[in-house]
Amino acid sequence: MNNRSLLVLDKRITISGLTFYYKLVGDIKNPPLVFLHGHPMPHVPAVTIDFTNVLLEFAKYFYVIAPEQIGTMRSSPALKPITMKDRAKIVYKLLDKLEIQEAIVAGQSYGGRVATSFALAYPSKVIELILIDSTTTYQTIKYFWLLRLRFWIYKTVITLPLPLSIKRKLFYFSSYSKNLNLSEMRNYLTQVHPDDYDSVGLEYSDIKAPTLLIWGKSDRITPLKYAFKLKKDIPNSILILVDGGHTVLYEKPHVVIKEIMRNLNN
Repeated sequence: MNNRSLLVLDKRITISGLTFYYKLVGDIKNPPLVFLHGHPMPHVPAVTIDFTNVLLEFAKYFYVIAPEQIGTMRSSPALKPITMKDRAKIVYKLLDKLEIQEAIVAGQSYGGRVATSFALAYPSKVIELILIDSTTTYQTIKYFWLLRLRFWIYKTVITLPLPLSIKRKLFYFSSYSKNLNLSEMRNYLTQVHPDDYDSVGLEYSDIKAPTLLIWGKSDRITPLKYAFKLKKDIPNSILILVDGGHTVLYEKPHVVIKEIMRNLNN
């Protein structure tokens, strides 16, 4: 592979009136792989997240397309509440604009839920599905209410008589929160649809694509019990355990992707 194919290209596109950023890396002659990143976490502000090490590792074997998901990092927040199906449709439109007919689809954490929704909505587009420490519908009750509480707290924070600079520091959802005004913060927080998290109607048994499940043995955010349930519920699936936690893909991408390459169907 030449050095040129390992150059990460930063791209921007308009889909349904919204601005999306995405990255391309790897040899275009290789099989395409869509990588869907996880959602920023409270102790990891989005502005600090860099997936380059993961993309470069994948790019040794694939032509990688990595969108910055709607409402995260630089991509525009939705103008109205959206569901996982809406997010999947955006991925579909991106691939359509890039003239990619089918791809391996990989998602980590929150991105795994989007990847799952994509595989269910557009089965003919998915060569193989890779879920890495993915969030699941099994977490619905506790996870759903904790998220609702978190968003309620942030909605409250932006109404408090605090300096805008303090509100921006507290508002970790967007990479560019340092540039957001109050109206844009409210817009982001009100776009969230309950289905965006609990994925009502998502049936794992309906997944047609061969599925590879990669899980950190010490994952505390999406514990191993959910991985075993996915293995049971997804018909054609393989579960691989690696040493690490929920973010093992970002911490040890060479280890995780080595396991992926060993266990892919093709």
